Amino acid sequence: MAFACLVLTMLAFVVMFDWNWVRPPLERYISSKTEREFGMSDLHVSLGLTPTIRMRDVYFANAPWSHERSANGPHR
Repeated sequence: MAFACLVLTMLAFVVMFDWNWVRPPLERYISSKTEREFGMSDLHVSLGLTPTIRMRDVYFANAPWSHERSANGPHR
């Protein structure tokens, strides 16, 4: 009985989880690792046999040594 409750609780958590809660820490992590500004306006993850990750309005700044400036900042 306890195992069934645990499985149902985990399933409910996965179904109701909003992946945009992970977006700000993910943006900071990618920005710090690449030393370039990174941003997105939406993060959507579909779990299943073939997991799918979708990001909207992705912004990835040019490297500091680039001769071209980045076009626009992240859409917030």
